[in-house]
Amino acid sequence: MLNKNMAIALVIMTVAFLTIGFSTIEETGYGKVIHSLSIGFVISAVFYFLVVYFPEYNRRKMIHDALKSQYTDFKLSCITTFLIMSDSQEYENREELLNLSEFRRYFKNNNKNGENRWDAVANSLQSNEFYLKEIIYNLRMPWIQLRSA
Repeated sequence: MLNKNMAIALVIMTVAFLTIGFSTIEETGYGKVIHSLSIGFVISAVFYFLVVYFPEYNRRKMIHDALKSQYTDFKLSCITTFLIMSDSQEYENREELLNLSEFRRYFKNNNKNGENRWDAVANSLQSNEFYLKEIIYNLRMPWIQLRSA
């Protein structure tokens, strides 16, 4: 697939050859050959964009969106686990914690037991193997979904 600069160059060349093709409609001899070649280039470029470029662009966009969605789901599941481990399940809007500055602010503060939330998460990971396995499972989950698809 063409990179962005090459695609722009191809569009510019297509417009230039289209202009040449229209300006040489009434020509004879070599002008007729130039007209045929320029119109052939324009038609080939249009088919390239219709058959190759746009489908490939849409495929890449779909893959990018799917991976972005899976990453967001992974972060939300880890945040939920971290909230459980820090004894902070009452936090209402978990999507706000996707913002890194809000995540840092919240987990640097103390929970209702007076313990730093992030320290509580670290202590829970060391003392309770279940939560560690749950985070590892969340890390593997996208790969399991990709293999089964």
